[in-house]
Amino acid sequence: GLADGYYEVLYKGDVTLLKKTIQKFSESSGIDAVPGTSSLKQFVTRYYYYIIKDGFAFQIRKKGDFAKHYKEKKGAIRQFIKSNGLNLLGKESEDMVFSQIMEFIDKN
Repeated sequence: GLADGYYEVLYKGDVTLLKKTIQKFSESSGIDAVPGTSSLKQFVTRYYYYIIKDGFAFQIRKKGDFAKHYKEKKGAIRQFIKSNGLNLLGKESEDMVFSQIMEFIDKN
């Protein structure tokens, strides 16, 4: 059940991690607008991540979603994330963090 389109393969093993990038044009008016203009026009980029497991696609929105799909490895996944300091607040990108978690799951 993935929508048509292009997906970037971030990790490929027993399970595949995919990333889909979507850009939409947005026009807003009011408080966000630049002074002297009536609206702010911009492209908004959104990223969507999916794992393909046993022929089914599951959306991944945050690190904790991996544990939902690998309940038998839940504790090990949390320990891996904690011991490696993987967070999405620092300079690490979702691509890197999600790929590292997926590689850990695949090898353990």
